[in-house]
Amino acid sequence: MGGVGGHLHHHRGPRGRDGAGLEHRRRPPGGDRRRGAREGEKGGDVSSQKAANLLTAFIESIAKERERNVEWAAKAVRESVAVTAEEALRLHVIDLVAADRAELLEKLDGRQVKLAGKPVVLALAGAAQRELPMSPLTRFLNVLVDPNVAVLLLMAGMLGLYVEFNQPGTLIPGIVGGVCLVLALVAMQILPFSCSA
Repeated sequence: MGGVGGHLHHHRGPRGRDGAGLEHRRRPPGGDRRRGAREGEKGGDVSSQKAANLLTAFIESIAKERERNVEWAAKAVRESVAVTAEEALRLHVIDLVAADRAELLEKLDGRQVKLAGKPVVLALAGAAQRELPMSPLTRFLNVLVDPNVAVLLLMAGMLGLYVEFNQPGTLIPGIVGGVCLVLALVAMQILPFSCSA
């Protein structure tokens, strides 16, 4: 009874309905594709939520370590809020506002910071300024650590692995997803990475 797109379901019915006592119902063609599309959209939503949760936890840990406004940092990730420099200073998201590099060095002089867990007092009065050009690798990492790029890489990585797990053997989604996931973890400083400029 093949030859027509779709699937046949056989349900045993009372004798006499047809010669074999079977009832035939035809599944509409395209049902599998629609179900697959819905599952794909659900998987994408889950990946986006996981990426947002991971980035929120990451930014909260940095805010706690540097004694910043943890609540606002999480809100900035989840709700994509943005504020002016003056508002960020009032919310204790930043330490100071400077118009140029000279003013920045002046305001930082004498400030105490933590380096490797130890307090250090900055002595920047009269410090010489020297430009250091970025190497190609440093420029690449500078783009990579952009929070927007990191989130996109994380989402692409999780989506690629999701496709590979649901359709084993395709390889390309799994490879691309794995590379994107590693780059995202490096960008979020979860995987240690160092280079010399």
